[in-house]
Amino acid sequence: MRSIVICALMALLLSGCYKYQESFTTEGKITSIDVTNQTIAVNHNTVYTGDHDITKLKQGQQVKITLIDTTSENDWDPSDYIVTEIVVVR
Repeated sequence: MRSIVICALMALLLSGCYKYQESFTTEGKITSIDVTNQTIAVNHNTVYTGDHDITKLKQGQQVKITLIDTTSENDWDPSDYIVTEIVVVR
C-alpha cells in the first residue's frame, strides 16, 4: 500500500513539473524591425529576439527563424515565443 501511495505522489509531482515547449522554424520576409524593443516582424508576425543582434538585419530580407513556443495556445502572442536562431536566407 505504501509503495502505491509513493508512486501516486511521484506521478503527481512529475506531472506538475511538465512545461509545454514546441520548437518550430518559420521563414519569410522581415516586415518591420524595432531595435529598441528587440523585436522583428516576419510576415507581420512579431517576435521578441532577446539577445540576438538584430542591428544588421534589414526590412525585406528573407530570414529563417527557429522558435520555441512556450504555450499550447493556438494564437500568436510574441511573449509566448523564444527565438533560438535567426538566419538570413538571402
